[in-house]
Amino acid sequence: MAKRAARAPDDQAQTSAGRNAASAQDSISQEPATQRTGVAEPEPEEDGWVAYPPEEIEPMEPGDAARYIAQMTRELAAMAASAQLETLSYLLSMSAAEAEIAAQESEEAQ
Repeated sequence: MAKRAARAPDDQAQTSAGRNAASAQDSISQEPATQRTGVAEPEPEEDGWVAYPPEEIEPMEPGDAARYIAQMTRELAAMAASAQLETLSYLLSMSAAEAEIAAQESEEAQ
């Protein structure tokens, strides 16, 4: 019983913080994307994902793309590790390793 009473203030604080974060997100999302960035952003799909049309993404060579992806996923893995998100850090590290292999294979093919 004492444990439950001790946890209640934390639960209330988390709920309050969650409401504040949701409120801040609502105020941000009400502002049109073109005003925030100067560039019209694609509208999210029903599931919340945003699909960028292929013509908006600059074409890259496979090796260059793989090296860039490896670099970015290594940085994301480090960020996840610093936030104690071990599983996410591991998965991002594996993705970086796969991207490095793809970059090496692309170089060997040339």
